[in-house]
Amino acid sequence: MPIVSGLLAAQYHDNHIINSGFKGSDGRNIRLNYHRWPMIDMPESVCGRRARHVVSSLGLTATDVVAVIGAGFGFLAEALLAEVPGMVVAATDNGGYIQSAFASLETIELSIKVVNAGWGEGSPEHTAIMAAIDTGLPRAQVVIEDNPIENNGQRNQLTNEYGAFTWAIGEQIGPWLEDSEMVDLDADMRSLATNVAHLTTPFLAKMLGTVEPPPVWNWKYLSGDESQPMNQAQLDEPWYTTRSWKTLLPDATILGPQGGIA
Repeated sequence: MPIVSGLLAAQYHDNHIINSGFKGSDGRNIRLNYHRWPMIDMPESVCGRRARHVVSSLGLTATDVVAVIGAGFGFLAEALLAEVPGMVVAATDNGGYIQSAFASLETIELSIKVVNAGWGEGSPEHTAIMAAIDTGLPRAQVVIEDNPIENNGQRNQLTNEYGAFTWAIGEQIGPWLEDSEMVDLDADMRSLATNVAHLTTPFLAKMLGTVEPPPVWNWKYLSGDESQPMNQAQLDEPWYTTRSWKTLLPDATILGPQGGIA
């Protein structure tokens, strides 16, 4: 079973706390979560930067056919399409929250954020900020396929719809899965596409000695030897077998979302 449930909105929003570029009445930054404005719509958005890193690292061109696995609301897929016009990109995510919410609007959530920052509904500040951060469109602007790619039938369905995939890219899946589950997913992705990459947040030195509430997520370095320092909580987990993603998945390309490649 995955370490973290994809049924809960909090698993997505609590792990994305991003400055919106706007300030509350107290002068502090208004922070948003897994929303369109910080993830894809604002200048220098999270997924805009990620897409440039992915394209340059993998050498993607308009001739590529890419599957983004664990795509969430498709923000990275959308950014890849904007970065490389003509490229074909499929976004797949069978998580319960994603499938239940991808067609919904963000307006109420965003308005609450602005109100909590001190700008009441109807105030000029509230109106101006909402005009910038709320498009009034559904969260997902690409098709989110409900397809777990675990068997040939599911993979063939995607291939028939989009074409022969040159790349399958896992988006931030690693920390959610146990090692054996990640190995199985990598094999499924390799059956779908010629090349496989995983974009995943690495374990950082600043995390040493930290204690996170349960469950213990799967944190690893992008690459390196197995003597690298690691929190004891990770080493105590029976499913934890390697300290780096490259050791666990040697044939895949490993990308850090802020840069780095292994």
